[in-house]
Amino acid sequence: MYLVDTNIVSEARRGTRQAVSWLRSVDPSSVFLSALTLGELQGAPLPLRHRKQQRRWAGPPQ
Repeated sequence: MYLVDTNIVSEARRGTRQAVSWLRSVDPSSVFLSALTLGELQGAPLPLRHRKQQRRWAGPPQ
């Protein structure tokens, strides 16, 4: 299980090779975001192309 911090998500969205490579190397079902990270990401201004991706990462409210 991995609890991913905001900086990792931000780096992956920027296309940073190391962050993207690491995220691709782990089982997606083992990657989690904290409520704090989700709040930080939702509060940050996003280009339109990233909004759909953010909703996918956040998943349905639980």
